[in-house]
Amino acid sequence: MTDALLSLKHPGRMVLPALPERDAPSVVLSDPALQVLTDFQKRPALAVDPGRRIGDAMQDMIHFGVRSLVVVNTNREVLGFVTAYDILGDRPIRYLQSPQCMQDVCRHEDVRVTDIMTTARELPMLEHNDLAHAKVQDLVKLFAEAGFSYLLVFTAGKSGTPADIVGLISATQLGRQLGMPIEVACTAKSLSDLHRTLGRAWQTCSPSA
Repeated sequence: MTDALLSLKHPGRMVLPALPERDAPSVVLSDPALQVLTDFQKRPALAVDPGRRIGDAMQDMIHFGVRSLVVVNTNREVLGFVTAYDILGDRPIRYLQSPQCMQDVCRHEDVRVTDIMTTARELPMLEHNDLAHAKVQDLVKLFAEAGFSYLLVFTAGKSGTPADIVGLISATQLGRQLGMPIEVACTAKSLSDLHRTLGRAWQTCSPSA
């Protein structure tokens, strides 16, 4: 694999700023990548408490017309990310069959967001400064090669302070803006595969946020 302009980075601790919709204009491959960013300063991200039941979190998504939520604590520190696919897919069942449920009586309606979310350490991240120098075609290539369906974008914090999560890029939304479906490879089967592909670990491929 040749050197890529974009590479996944993880900033460590992150927070979700409490900030304030924009239309999604059509783009072409040569356009700046920032044109497909869902900017949380213009369209604020929706947050969810890690202890919320997944059924209630799903209703939150339906109510607000979104397919993903950022999981935060009371200090708005980012703990993870949960999508409608996570809730409606097999993650709840896998949790119910896991050792965590062997000691207690576990019911599907009692599964919490924290039980199935993608943790902050596992999230696919891009730094805003890198995105600012990239084109839409670079994102298409990254989605096609790496096997994920969304990216969270961050700005690095000052020394000793958490990074800010400032936006989201969804393969589905990118496809709408391009007027073509975005191929998302599901080839990474293990952590070693991920390191060979990108040099970093991230979550495995799933339908887009």
